[in-house]
Amino acid sequence: MKKTILTLAFCGFLTLCIGFAQENQENKETNIEVALKEATGVIGSLSANFIAIETGVDPQQGAATEAAFNLSKNVRIEHKNSLKEIKVGDTVTVGYEETIETRDDGRKMRKTLVKTITFLKPAPAEMTALEETTPPGEGESKGDSLPLKGLKER
Repeated sequence: MKKTILTLAFCGFLTLCIGFAQENQENKETNIEVALKEATGVIGSLSANFIAIETGVDPQQGAATEAAFNLSKNVRIEHKNSLKEIKVGDTVTVGYEETIETRDDGRKMRKTLVKTITFLKPAPAEMTALEETTPPGEGESKGDSLPLKGLKER
């Protein structure tokens, strides 16, 4: 009989502790903000699960600003058939969902989820070599120049 009463008392105590623990977790306030955003720029790096785009130049520091995103398999590609058709140097707009979770201790956790990649324009044509663009004879300097083979000894 004493064993049964002790067992019931112990179970009641455990139930009470679990209830307080759940209530304590529910009282922790988290503020979650979700916003849909876009970033437009030139692709600096691209792989099957990552994209980095140069979005402009920071006027205070004079350095290029870059936005980097992890990609999931559910990303929708617009104006192209697949991600394989998009290359480094192309101009794109990345549409993403940004979630900022502010915890009760003040810490902020930022998560981004890319929804769309919209192709805007291809990379500019690369510069061709100087030999191909300069007609023969125009790029050579006149006057006393050394031959490419060097000087001959006499």
